[in-house]
Amino acid sequence: MESPTRKKRAILPHTCLALVEHADTLELASAGDCAAVIERALAVAPPEPLSSAAHQVLAIVAYEQPVTRADIERIRGVESGGVIESLLARGLVAEERRFGVRGGPVPLGTTAAFLRHFGLSSLANLPPLAPANATADR
Repeated sequence: MESPTRKKRAILPHTCLALVEHADTLELASAGDCAAVIERALAVAPPEPLSSAAHQVLAIVAYEQPVTRADIERIRGVESGGVIESLLARGLVAEERRFGVRGGPVPLGTTAAFLRHFGLSSLANLPPLAPANATADR
């Protein structure tokens, strides 16, 4: 039985193709065992790994969305503009509709690329957060 936190995947027999479900959409992808061959043929460079700061910001956005840059910086306690810009450029987060009036803060949310990157079919598959006092006890 497939783990509920993993995306749903169906390998198409006798091909290097798979159908993958992400956030109520289907995507045609390369089957896992064919990925290396396809990447070599297309000369695809592996993406740069995400920094720990990027993982922190992604966790905040995923669990608190919609969330503003100011919210992220208040939670992290450090300036996060460069990390947010990097995640926007990678397409892992996106700007959502502004709160209230024009010129108000720009909220951020996760994208389908975020779900793909972490192998999730929806945000409902994120693991539950530990209670705040549980992490303070460690």
